[in-house]
Amino acid sequence: MRTLTIVAIVAALATPAYAQNNFGGGASGGMKPKSEQEKAQEAKQRKLEDKAYRDSLSRIPDKEREKKSDPWGNMR
Repeated sequence: MRTLTIVAIVAALATPAYAQNNFGGGASGGMKPKSEQEKAQEAKQRKLEDKAYRDSLSRIPDKEREKKSDPWGNMR
């Protein structure tokens, strides 16, 4: 009975680890390698996203340019 309990506990603990294994085969994890065209397209998309990010950052107003306000200034 004790052996059966130990086997059940080990099986229960091993199940999540078994689910994380990569059964797709190959070193790439079951994914097919990307072609040069796909790589170029992803690089172009990354550049566009980076440019959009930088443009959005440039539209954020600087805090130093704005008049600094102190809501408690006249209370001191």
